[in-house]
Amino acid sequence: MSLAVAPTAQGVGLGGQLLAQLDVVATAQHRQAITLTCLRRLVGFYEAHGYVNEGESASAHAGEVWYNLVKPLGPAARNPVGVPVSPVPVR
Repeated sequence: MSLAVAPTAQGVGLGGQLLAQLDVVATAQHRQAITLTCLRRLVGFYEAHGYVNEGESASAHAGEVWYNLVKPLGPAARNPVGVPVSPVPVR
């Protein structure tokens, strides 16, 4: 699945609304997390919506550098001691 918002429609919250709906569907399906890969320029967008950067992906699709991001859902949203997971810095 791909998620994209037309450039002329960006900046008004549509991407965030789509991600919020994805959270609703994934939670209703009792998923523990949502995982995705994205380009470096989008890491901050996903982090702002609760995703944690786990570092570079092994993917070399289209000759690009990709990053793995994950958003834990439900009880998995916190580690065992209840402290939010620390993100990996983007290089």
